[in-house]
Amino acid sequence: MDRQKIHIGELVRKYIISKDLSFSSVAKEIGISRQGLDAALKKEDMTVKRLLTISEVLGFDFFQYFTDKEQQPKETEGKNETEYTLHIKVPKNKMKKVMDYIEEKDLFNILEEQ
Repeated sequence: MDRQKIHIGELVRKYIISKDLSFSSVAKEIGISRQGLDAALKKEDMTVKRLLTISEVLGFDFFQYFTDKEQQPKETEGKNETEYTLHIKVPKNKMKKVMDYIEEKDLFNILEEQ
């Protein structure tokens, strides 16, 4: 999908309709009015924070529409279970230091516990 032509509000609207959800109840879960939701969905873009909240409430990762991967967006099994992948660039000469830090702070185990 061409990133320049993505109307994220329309994609969210279509998803809500396809799941036969109430726009009022979705708006309430997001923490905005029904009119606020309507206004947000008319826009071609929205803030990352708003899209993250919508993704979590609906249990669907709308950010997948913005990846370069040739994959269909997928629904998560339950609400608030959207997974994200973090990609960071680390110079080769710093990678060992980064990995040592992750190991030292035991970040992998901390994340697994949650």
